[in-house]
Amino acid sequence: MADDAICLQIRALLTPKFASRRISLRFSYNGRTYTTVFQAAHDDTELRFATDNHCIDITYNYETLTFLTNIQADSSTSECFTPRLVSNARNLGTGIRTATIDVLAVLMTKLCTCFPESIVRETPITLTDMATKDEMNLSAFHLLRGGHAIYEKYGYTSPSVAELRERIKTLRWRDLNIHAKQLLLKLSRESGLGGNYRNDDRLVDIVKPITYEIERAFNQHYFMNPANNGEIINFSEYMIIYLTQDTGYDNDFTLNPLSPEWADWSSRLLLTEVKEIPIAGGRHGRKGQKTRRLRRWRRRV
Repeated sequence: MADDAICLQIRALLTPKFASRRISLRFSYNGRTYTTVFQAAHDDTELRFATDNHCIDITYNYETLTFLTNIQADSSTSECFTPRLVSNARNLGTGIRTATIDVLAVLMTKLCTCFPESIVRETPITLTDMATKDEMNLSAFHLLRGGHAIYEKYGYTSPSVAELRERIKTLRWRDLNIHAKQLLLKLSRESGLGGNYRNDDRLVDIVKPITYEIERAFNQHYFMNPANNGEIINFSEYMIIYLTQDTGYDNDFTLNPLSPEWADWSSRLLLTEVKEIPIAGGRHGRKGQKTRRLRRWRRRV
């Protein structure tokens, strides 16, 4: 059945108010078929649609008239799907790569477009960027190195982030305060990168040699340090907070559904089947469920 028809079926399941439903979804991506199961609930306050272990979590809040969304691209992601969803290597040479973050982001966005007509007609699809992997904020990692925030590649836009990205490209070592310099030197020297920087060195050139693996190991090392009280430093996120301490950082993004980026990514993932799964024992409702609060990056360092 066509992708649009499956979307209409999802909309029909989600539109009426109900206490609890389990919904099985099948989709294809890069020529492979996957299935997953969502828990859904719809009342006067919110409509929530989330996988069992919350690697995809979508809530529409009727009080704020906004979408609240989250994806978790960590080691538990593979457990969300059957068969297991595993990112393949970048150097396969085929030109086609399956990355868990792409599947999660595109599937989450496409499901938002399948919410009840009264919602999608009046509400832009927005999200607060909290995409993480290994406790690292993925957009912070890429922005600090002069790249794009995670969701921009799929057709989401943020004027605040676009402006920040251009400013980061102009920053040099001399522009940083003493605390940012000390953190950079600590990471660089402990990771064997040297740490000898000149005033004219560009920030993006200094940070690019700090790979994902190097930063993850550094963050985790200080997470395990008892003196750090169990807090992960999250180097890239710390630096973004520091760089936006005067203006604040708006990590809200809005989908441009007419963008060529979204048209491209949407065509790669096709919904193929949806069906409701009977709930054994006649269980109803959600006990103790609370609406997930938006996490905002603060202006303080």
